Amino acid sequence: MIAGRGASRNPHPRGHPIKKICPNRTGGNNYWPSSYSPKTKLLNKNSTDFTASSGGNPILAQPFLNASTGLQDSSLIAFPGLLSGSVTIRDTSRLLGAGAAYRMEFCKTCAFGSVSRLIGYRFLRLQDSLAINTTSAAVGGGVIPAGVTIAATDQLDTANSFHGLDLGLTGEVANGPWKLIWLAKVAVGGTFANVDISGATTIAPPGGGAVTSAGGLYALPTNIGNYGNSRFAVAPELAADVSYQVDNHLRIFAGYSLLYWTGLVRPGGAIDSTINATQQGGLPLVGPARPQAQFNTTDYWAQGFNVGLAYNF
Repeated sequence: MIAGRGASRNPHPRGHPIKKICPNRTGGNNYWPSSYSPKTKLLNKNSTDFTASSGGNPILAQPFLNASTGLQDSSLIAFPGLLSGSVTIRDTSRLLGAGAAYRMEFCKTCAFGSVSRLIGYRFLRLQDSLAINTTSAAVGGGVIPAGVTIAATDQLDTANSFHGLDLGLTGEVANGPWKLIWLAKVAVGGTFANVDISGATTIAPPGGGAVTSAGGLYALPTNIGNYGNSRFAVAPELAADVSYQVDNHLRIFAGYSLLYWTGLVRPGGAIDSTINATQQGGLPLVGPARPQAQFNTTDYWAQGFNVGLAYNF
């Protein structure tokens, strides 16, 4: 239900992850020893929204596998002569990266330029949120009295944190005013996943007296709560930047970077589509205790392009 997506990154103004002198965007210089450099990346927050509504035709429903019968089933949102309703789904994602590396040059003329080894620490954090909100109003054609409204919410939040040892190579190739800066590295470590599941249903008859109970559809008392696990993971990264020195002060640059991260738990992987609906609406559970929290993993990739100007005073 949730797919990994790319995310744009905003690298160093010069396009190089490790520099002796790092000009910042607000003016001035940050000075670090030539062999050590910290780095932080805050990638943009992404969001996707879906909304649908119906007076009964077309039919709106949420599919699931009925734990009591073992057959495919559905929870109606809108149906001709029974219900009118709507559904809103919002998926958000945010990626943060940080680290520090020790750089040691071991060849000044390798591959037409200098090449350096890198060893350091890498931190990555991906936060995802999936919210499913449904609202239905009975039109009086079934067992639910006309005018009764049912509002349900399923909320699944995941956070994956990676800590690892960063190993790689970086180098520069210069030809007149042109310069190519490249980076290839891989971090080896562990991903620590946290899953938070919550949900609620509010039933409001005409004239008031609304009643709220725990659980929507995919989030019910059997899986509501906070869960965590950890697993081995790797995070390779490639980057290349090309720049042109216009004069003694101005440089134009453009580049591309690609990050890959294995073994993450995202909201779609935390959903158990096998549902025992007897516990909906605050009723006691009868039969199998489903759904349960899941830890199905997926891999994640992020890519980005950068282009800009760097001016040295």
